[in-house]
Amino acid sequence: ESRGRPPQRRPLIAELTLRRARRKEEADRLWQEVQRAVAQRSSHMRHLIARLATVECLLVLAAQARAPGWCRPTILAGTAPSIRVCAGRHPLVEAALAAGSRGIVPNDVRLGGDSTEAPRCMALTGPNCSGKSTYARQVGLTVWLAQLGAFVPAEECDIRPVGALASRM
Repeated sequence: ESRGRPPQRRPLIAELTLRRARRKEEADRLWQEVQRAVAQRSSHMRHLIARLATVECLLVLAAQARAPGWCRPTILAGTAPSIRVCAGRHPLVEAALAAGSRGIVPNDVRLGGDSTEAPRCMALTGPNCSGKSTYARQVGLTVWLAQLGAFVPAEECDIRPVGALASRM
């Protein structure tokens, strides 16, 4: 008797060990087969995944366009940079707020344009944790969504195509 095992069990333990080794070999062989099959179809799968991702994005944008408080932006002609947003909101902040809270306070944005009334840039000042970064991200996200052709989280939005968004924090 070795290590508390009766001699009658030794052949059973050897058989069990052998079967476990064979099972592992078979599992490894099957896994390699799966990997080869995926590798052979990888370009087709990548193409399919890219198409599905595009469809998913379009469906999400279409669904969001029907949400209350979102508007179709007006894309203005001309070359002078211009952004005008009335009662804009940051959609991620709005979604993260609890249903019972008072909600987000909408912000207006007016930058650039043909007149000298609106500045082409602005300096945001205020104490720490007062929303300066959120405001900057809100404007950037609104511009990006508008140029994408999507609805934006605002009551109104007029924008000319923008070549770049820049911020310095």
